[in-house]
Amino acid sequence: MATITDNGSTKAQILVVDDEEGVRELLGDALRVAGYSVRGASDGMSALTALRNAPADLLIIDRKSTRLNSSHANISYA
Repeated sequence: MATITDNGSTKAQILVVDDEEGVRELLGDALRVAGYSVRGASDGMSALTALRNAPADLLIIDRKSTRLNSSHANISYA
């Protein structure tokens, strides 16, 4: 989950899931500038693998993602 930085503060871990690389990069860059630690995944199955390897504090997912969507993963949207 959140990681501890060199100065002792924590950084939330965010996983951005989108099949469009440009969207992942744009969101990732903006979130990194805001101080978050960001990983990306190109589809839902890759996201599940990434989450199994290292949990995330927040998941940002394209609702129309390929190979897996919110109904498969029991994800609800606020």
